[in-house]
Amino acid sequence: MLDLESIRSVIVRNLKATTGIQTIIAEQSNEQPPYPFIAIKFTTLGKQVGRAAQYMHEDVQYTEQDIEMVLSVSSFSEEMDESINNAYAAFQFFEVDGIQTLQEANIAVVKTTEISNRDTFISIEYERRTGFDVRIRTRAQSIRELDSIDTININN
Repeated sequence: MLDLESIRSVIVRNLKATTGIQTIIAEQSNEQPPYPFIAIKFTTLGKQVGRAAQYMHEDVQYTEQDIEMVLSVSSFSEEMDESINNAYAAFQFFEVDGIQTLQEANIAVVKTTEISNRDTFISIEYERRTGFDVRIRTRAQSIRELDSIDTININN
């Protein structure tokens, strides 16, 4: 089973703690926080990498599968320079500052894309957005208890 909620939580909590910038999950029904902030969203979920591994321990069967996901990270601001600087701070989190924290949560950064402009025009002004994508991997595990045979009676 893939625990997406805990993966999101680790990323949001630690990205905010490391950069000092409010970090949210994108495209929620809640009101947008005041500028500046960082928003993340998963654009690809659950791409299997390699083959699943199965093993037994006592009466339990474990299946593990490496899963790759793509995370879109965007910095929102009213000012272009602030948006760029905050995007770079988030980029540094995934490339340098947060690597150990993510590894401790069983999340590996595979690749980050280049930082690019994602501005959007809202009615009469621009919302400054700068962002990048991150490919991450984690391991999903399923556990299944198996029935065991305690005794067998054999009759000729």
